[in-house]
Amino acid sequence: MSNTKKKHHYLPESYLKGFTDSSSGILWVYLKCYSEVRQSSPGNEGYQKYYYAFFDTGGKRHTNTIEDFFSKIEGNYIRVLNKIHDRKNLSSQDRINLAKFVAFIQTRVPWFRSEIDKMAAEHITNVGLEEAKRNFASSLETMGKIIGFEPKVQDNDYQKLMSPRGSIFSLAQTFDAANNFYKQLLGLKWRFLFSSTSIKYVTSDNPIYYYSENDQVTTIQGDSIIGENIEVTMPLSKKVALVAKRKNIQAGYGDATGTSIKSINKRTVLGAKENIYTSFNDGTFMKFVHKYKDSRPYMAMVRRKMAHHK
Repeated sequence: MSNTKKKHHYLPESYLKGFTDSSSGILWVYLKCYSEVRQSSPGNEGYQKYYYAFFDTGGKRHTNTIEDFFSKIEGNYIRVLNKIHDRKNLSSQDRINLAKFVAFIQTRVPWFRSEIDKMAAEHITNVGLEEAKRNFASSLETMGKIIGFEPKVQDNDYQKLMSPRGSIFSLAQTFDAANNFYKQLLGLKWRFLFSSTSIKYVTSDNPIYYYSENDQVTTIQGDSIIGENIEVTMPLSKKVALVAKRKNIQAGYGDATGTSIKSINKRTVLGAKENIYTSFNDGTFMKFVHKYKDSRPYMAMVRRKMAHHK
């Protein structure tokens, strides 16, 4: 089919455009495990071929359905981002649209899906295939309700658990977990911190960071944001970042200090799986990125736990 979408984005092109150089449109990509940086563009980053492809229970292969679903969420996000850049008040629907965008970015990136697939493989080993299939049924059902097509587990999906593209299990969890995460995010107070200095925000292939100074490293359990001191950060563009907390924060807009921007950028680098995206090419920043080449978030079985190294 001529209209088949092959490039499935886990980081929207419209999102990455917010981190490009204003004059050239260049997106600089720092490789976390290597001391190098390359020049790129938003359209050439943040995607995998057929990343969201799946078969429904009728045997039809869907290549466009989920990519089209995310396009609508991304369109809503851009409208909210424009209001944020203008420091306008957000409506209740704006908050929902932003929360859904953030939640799906959290769950659709390769880091999250690969961690889910590792857990799925471990679970199958522990309880057996048939029991595991019953356990995954609710996630598949949630995905089906959201996108309008019920996915089917294929025989070769069990061989895809550790593949780069990911399995139907992690794809279903993209929807199941995000459906819970966005509601949790709405329960936090939001502050948007603008860069008022020459220091700009950066982003990554896993841009959402959960931090709790007093609760050590545990951040999410059972699809719930926990801890009274939890702080969620996500760069929305090179100009502004979202900071969400349960308490000790003033909701609304504010200007970030250089120190605050550097702190959020450090979290973004720590949480990255492989790539960091910026509007600048800077040797000092490259050394900073490489310094944290071995830092990764992780997820553990039984009581879902997602954590980051500090």
